[in-house]
Amino acid sequence: MPGMGGIELFQHVQVMERMNDDGIAPPPAFVLMTTIHLDTKSRDDAAAQIQHALDIGFADAMLKPVSIDKLIQIIQNLEPKTPQADDKLEKTIEWLRHGIDVIVADNAREAMTNLQVELQNQLRGLDDKLSKLDSAPQNAVANK
Repeated sequence: MPGMGGIELFQHVQVMERMNDDGIAPPPAFVLMTTIHLDTKSRDDAAAQIQHALDIGFADAMLKPVSIDKLIQIIQNLEPKTPQADDKLEKTIEWLRHGIDVIVADNAREAMTNLQVELQNQLRGLDDKLSKLDSAPQNAVANK
């Protein structure tokens, strides 16, 4: 996140006072989502970050790319089992699935646009080569 890391955000949220109909509400659960790079130093740093996050109170941690099924499982384990919680969980799952669908659709649109541009560039290149081939015999005859 630009400007603030997830652990820093977590620490700020933990000290915020929040209220609901029952009075003071507990802080929300946080799930760390991080990427581990292939070099050893980054792997060690990421492992330490994950352990630190769990030690200070994160509910769980996930590696990117995030599995929507794993995220749903984590959310299900966080929610108390009541009809209201089940309804809220279903709405959250529906919202997450919609969000993933939007991201996938946006990525597909971007990929298709990039592919279209690339194909147009290749076609222009082929057109240029064909034009040169078409004019080459005429130039050869004219030079004799």
